[in-house]
Amino acid sequence: MLSYAADEDIEICPATIPYLEQWMIAIADKLGIPEHELTPTTYYLVDQATSQELCEGGDLSIHCADHVDGQVNVYAYHPMNRHELVHAVTAGTKVGPPFLEEGLATLLDDGVPVDLMPSIDAEDLDDLIELQDPRDQLDVYGVAAYILYWVAQRHGLEALAQLRFAVEAPTSAAAFRAAFEATLGESLDEMLAEVEGQPGCQLVTCIGEPTPWVDGQWTTYSPTGCEGGAIGVRQPEGDHILRHAIVEIAETGIYEISTPSHGVFLDACEQPCSFNHSFGLSVGSHDYPLAAGRYRVETWSAGPGQPTYDVQIRLAE
Repeated sequence: MLSYAADEDIEICPATIPYLEQWMIAIADKLGIPEHELTPTTYYLVDQATSQELCEGGDLSIHCADHVDGQVNVYAYHPMNRHELVHAVTAGTKVGPPFLEEGLATLLDDGVPVDLMPSIDAEDLDDLIELQDPRDQLDVYGVAAYILYWVAQRHGLEALAQLRFAVEAPTSAAAFRAAFEATLGESLDEMLAEVEGQPGCQLVTCIGEPTPWVDGQWTTYSPTGCEGGAIGVRQPEGDHILRHAIVEIAETGIYEISTPSHGVFLDACEQPCSFNHSFGLSVGSHDYPLAAGRYRVETWSAGPGQPTYDVQIRLAE
């Protein structure tokens, strides 16, 4: 389903493609797309200038996904651009207006942990809904993702698929609002009034089974290369290698988390933003409130020849 194209001097970690394929299948499941309907995708890892040239968007277009003759071609200079992989997942099905498609891709892109807290100007919202080229108004990414986050939280993940298939492209703001209310049973304005001031989060898709606890402690280790299920690439200008480990928190409480390194991220697996949903952990040992559920711990390689480091979690005393 997914293949990778890169220069000969770039090493793709063996676990990368299987991991991203599993991730794409999980995204498809969220959107009600059967696995057999996914479009074959080739990911072209290119430099920034080439990506901008191929995506025909000048400085504003740094990556893109083209659907041509039953094949999706992703062009990006980031080795795992999950925003474009979401577009690849939806390419073979009904494609909605940019407001919906870019909103979904932003919401489901968990490659960079960012809270979605845009300022929504009611007077401009209709313009964003009717937008034909998202590069004309970049606010569309955050605003649409914020709205779709609350659709998912209030009505379930299946509502994202229902809304997507209910809206035709191109659409008018009036038609979008009518489809929104008919599909979800509440108006867009009513929903926004109720959630005003509350943060939105990206939906994190966790792949793999939890790492077991040992004697009351959970531990993961940073990658030192491509071994041990690490994902990413080794390239002349610097490695881009990370590891995702899943921790199962059995009970809500205060947990002591320790790490000697910056760049460690803790992400809740599709849980509501009842706490700081996605954040970089502070160096040292600190207490964090965690709700019961699964979390993803992301660690990064410190580079060739650099030692590994561990991340430890235990219930605070």
